[in-house]
Amino acid sequence: MNTRSVLNEVDEERRKQDKKWGEQNHSPADWLMILGEEFGEAAKAALEAKFGQGSLRQYRNELIQVAAVAVAMIECFDRHDINKPIDNSQEQRDYLEGIY
Repeated sequence: MNTRSVLNEVDEERRKQDKKWGEQNHSPADWLMILGEEFGEAAKAALEAKFGQGSLRQYRNELIQVAAVAVAMIECFDRHDINKPIDNSQEQRDYLEGIY
């Protein structure tokens, strides 16, 4: 598989997530908890495959979900225009405090 094929799978997973959950707008801390949970599932799948309790295919599927959540985090970040210099605006304070 090449990079484009993998990224297409990540894009497909993002579409599934949006269909299931709608647009997600979480604070950075909340996103990191979500990403951590997905990472934990990938780690669990890897351990289960290592000890004959699961498959590497499940591990790969979990990695696609990890990547898709990371993309969702970036999309949320960009929606809130946090790339601009910190101006201490109410929007930036609300985002960082998890009001979104």
